[in-house]
Amino acid sequence: MPQPISRRHLLTSSAAAAGLAAAGALPTLAVAQDAAPATTPPPAAEQKLKIGIVGIGGQGHWHVTQVLPIKNAEIVALCDVDANMLVRAARMVPKAATFTDFRDMLKDVKELDAVLIATPDHTHAPIAAACLRGGKHVYCEKPLTHSVREARAISDLAKQSGLCTQMGIQIHAMDNYKRVVELVKAGAVGKIAEVHIWNNRSNRPASTAPMLFCTSAPGRLSRSRARRSKRTRCTPSGARCPGRPGPPSARPR
Repeated sequence: MPQPISRRHLLTSSAAAAGLAAAGALPTLAVAQDAAPATTPPPAAEQKLKIGIVGIGGQGHWHVTQVLPIKNAEIVALCDVDANMLVRAARMVPKAATFTDFRDMLKDVKELDAVLIATPDHTHAPIAAACLRGGKHVYCEKPLTHSVREARAISDLAKQSGLCTQMGIQIHAMDNYKRVVELVKAGAVGKIAEVHIWNNRSNRPASTAPMLFCTSAPGRLSRSRARRSKRTRCTPSGARCPGRPGPPSARPR
């Protein structure tokens, strides 16, 4: 059985150890730390994603307000051809460099990690392509491109670069839409035969009843087949009327 340690024995042993350390027989704490450094590294400084925003009027200005509160993101560059929009955004982000040409931004801002594009629709593809070729991650507002050809080119470029890309259909990044995609891919709802789109925007007369548009899901069709695919127009009650949806004034009430 182990012998109990008395208080006198403990004090005597401690004094002897202290004497040996003072005499150099035992390493001091500092020497021991140098010989065996801590295995847990000190916490590194938080790295922030350096972001440039091209197009800062309207939707782009909204993006500025949304990015600013993100702790691990920093807006380092702002670009717009409209001086009024540029001045307004620069007041919100005074440390950001300002440009009127996105090409100058890509060339001059060396620490840039990612670019958010919110310019007029027809300029999305050229700017996105330039950013991907420059090694920048891209978040681009919808529509991504102006044509099918541009869409395929941007898709190929994104795959080749290995960079992160996303199109700005913000609601589709939420959990409920992700779950719907999972269910569809898993076959939980069966074969998709028809897609219904409900538009409740205010781009129709307030007196007009909401219309439900639907179209047969043709899969991957050629342009000629897509033009021949059947399109129908539905009322909320489910009654269908054939033909293309007309302007609001021509819709039945």
